[in-house]
Amino acid sequence: VDIHRGNLSKGVEIWSSDLDKVEIVEEPVKNYGFEERFHKAFVNKKVYLNPKLNIMELAMAVGTNRTYISNYINQQLHTTFYEYVNKWRVEHAKELLASTDLSLEDISVEAGFNSLSSFRRYFIRSAGMTPMAFRRATESRSRTIVSEWVPPMSSRVWRKQIS
Repeated sequence: VDIHRGNLSKGVEIWSSDLDKVEIVEEPVKNYGFEERFHKAFVNKKVYLNPKLNIMELAMAVGTNRTYISNYINQQLHTTFYEYVNKWRVEHAKELLASTDLSLEDISVEAGFNSLSSFRRYFIRSAGMTPMAFRRATESRSRTIVSEWVPPMSSRVWRKQIS
């Protein structure tokens, strides 16, 4: 008699009654377009620019529930909701720092951060330098800067031509 045990993200393991034979059968994850909707919420809708974004609002934008979103971010992306959202915000801030003369306070607001201090904290953690050091570095060179962070669900690397 076979015993079946399922796990949506890792396929189905089939355990044979013969202890010498254990076979793992991979089944495709059926998410009914969830990952695409999730990705579009960030790329097209830019939900991360909302400073009051919470997991419930993201769930509504994607068309699912907060538990599914939370599990996806934690288990599939291996991060937390706020860390994921703030990565997007920092990337947006980098674009603004490289292409505008906006003040740091204006950039923090435009990028969706609630305060200048949280913007600086997450920026330094993500970029390894202060926002002003990043701006100076991008001003001093006129070549293509390649961001090291690639958003999940995308095989593209963001490129920004600085003139």
